[in-house]
Amino acid sequence: MNIDLNWTELKPIDKIIFKEEYGIYIWGFMFDKEFVPYYVGIAYNTTIPQRLTEHANQIIGGRYCVIHSADLKTFYNFKHDEETSDERGKMYIPNWPDGYSKFLTKRNIFKPHIDNMINKMHYSYALINDESISKKEYELIEKKCISSIGIEKLINFRGGKADVVTINKLTGDKRITDLFVNK
Repeated sequence: MNIDLNWTELKPIDKIIFKEEYGIYIWGFMFDKEFVPYYVGIAYNTTIPQRLTEHANQIIGGRYCVIHSADLKTFYNFKHDEETSDERGKMYIPNWPDGYSKFLTKRNIFKPHIDNMINKMHYSYALINDESISKKEYELIEKKCISSIGIEKLINFRGGKADVVTINKLTGDKRITDLFVNK
């Protein structure tokens, strides 16, 4: 399968525009002018804006790891940590449902770090306007993007081989296209 990906300009999550659009998206954190990717996903049955707001709501609601503000830029250094610390790295790991009581008990400690994650959250997406592309093919495109960016640089764990996908043309926001080292 050959695909062209034209990435939109990076925008903060609070500037999201609700349109019925489907495709592949990336979100992460902006530090001055540097974008640090966090997650690559697909919007197949749910629109891109819906998926992005779900991610933001899951951060706010304790369904995602809370990363200490001082370590957010290098979150990937803590990707495989199973322990948390109130001081650095992963402060909270969403061990649902049992770990949720920790989130509720310590929510005042986590709040500034959650706010920081949301305030720095930016996103971009590439539309896929071909209705003949199946969910399985969307997932292959997602895997190709994760592999091209490098799974070690993302929180995603579901990368993998997607040799059947070729990215023909990669255009759009340079901060996104520059992430693709293995085009």
